[in-house]
Amino acid sequence: LTKSTIDNSATTTEIRYLSRIYLATNITKYRDAALEGIRYLLKAQYANGGWPQFWPRPTGYYTHITYNDNAMVNVMKLLREVYERKSPYTYVPDSLAGRVHKAFDKGIDCILKTQVRKAGKLTVWCAQHDEHTLLPAKARAYELPSLSGQESDDIVLLLMSLL
Repeated sequence: LTKSTIDNSATTTEIRYLSRIYLATNITKYRDAALEGIRYLLKAQYANGGWPQFWPRPTGYYTHITYNDNAMVNVMKLLREVYERKSPYTYVPDSLAGRVHKAFDKGIDCILKTQVRKAGKLTVWCAQHDEHTLLPAKARAYELPSLSGQESDDIVLLLMSLL
């Protein structure tokens, strides 16, 4: 693997599809590929809990923690389904499910740490955050650091689902 992405529901969609095919056919190559996809997501996670848009070896703005287009939220939703063993992830081994749960918790911690404060009050999130400082970050020329309504909406829904 030289480069893959979590942008536009990539990787998470394929993991779901492979898992469904495995449950329908019991052909282990589909299970094994889905498990490799889950392990990929775990490897791609930063120590601070965020995910870059591309991995491995991201460059430029691809290194940023990416909420844009719900990239990280889609990963978090999939990880939650995996560690909760929701169908089609009933086949995931306990050891991997435990690692996935820890990764999910780290992701939640990152989300909370990247929430933007204005005048001391928590507000929303930016589409991208610097992977080191956790501050809002610029991506493409037209994607300046700014408060993002859509990405924040989906982050809030994810957080509310934990209650």
